[in-house]
Amino acid sequence: MDNIFDYIKRSRYKKLITVLLVVFVLIVNFIKPMYLLKGGCYNELLWIFSGFFQWLTGACVIIIVLICISNFKNSWIVLLCLPLIALFISWCLSISINKITQKILWSKTLDEVTEVRGKKEIIWKSGHVTNQEYCLYVRSKMICDHPIYVTKETFERVNENDTIIINVSNINRNISRVKKLHPTPQDIEQCLNERSLYIDEDKSYLMLATVISKKAVENNKQGKRTITYYAKLRINDKMETSFIRVRGILKSDREEYESLKVGVPVMISLTEGKTKTVRVLDWQLTPADIEKYKTPVRVKERNK
Repeated sequence: MDNIFDYIKRSRYKKLITVLLVVFVLIVNFIKPMYLLKGGCYNELLWIFSGFFQWLTGACVIIIVLICISNFKNSWIVLLCLPLIALFISWCLSISINKITQKILWSKTLDEVTEVRGKKEIIWKSGHVTNQEYCLYVRSKMICDHPIYVTKETFERVNENDTIIINVSNINRNISRVKKLHPTPQDIEQCLNERSLYIDEDKSYLMLATVISKKAVENNKQGKRTITYYAKLRINDKMETSFIRVRGILKSDREEYESLKVGVPVMISLTEGKTKTVRVLDWQLTPADIEKYKTPVRVKERNK
């Protein structure tokens, strides 16, 4: 009974088989990038499939090389190196496509000041290979519940309820990275002031909202006592927000919360879309600010 190598050697369709295999390899290797560019997120299943795609690419490379050398003398020399050739090509192809994908994903980014709400160490096995990943979960309105994968060093330096600055891909909001751990008040102020980085200027307005209630929530986790401060706002006498965390910029969250009075105005950005997104830009306004934003101002027009 003929084996696959004898069939390849005698086949009249070598060129067609070669072209089809090359096309197949490209399609397989572009599945992951297309998944990420279309809104997918990193997870265990994606990593398993990535490894499988590399092995599949290596197998196709072996067949392609066999087709190319089937009519050459002394082809046994190439056959000895075939596994290394296949491994090298599949590795280089994967690395190159991944670099291109990352450049596209991070070509446009958004910054957000947020808080760590949990951290998790993930250990999973794929065959004989054991992988260890570290991820953070944050209170973000942009990336929902998708984890941020970090290095072991970053994982060990951050704790729950810490304030951090994250960088989110504007191409795929499910993908993000930590930009700054333990930011200073100046870092937070700068991030909040760079509003155009994370506000859709065509759909966003700067306006005033009124504080209607506030609360302090005590947390006790692993023997560590922390207090988080929140305020609820009313917009245009028609819409009420859920409780929004009070974050100090030039002073602590507690000081900002204690100086905040029910009934006072704060400045917000209101972004319209499938759902309305509210962000507090300034908890303490001057009389000039109150007069300036008494009428909502479109962000796009303000930045002109």
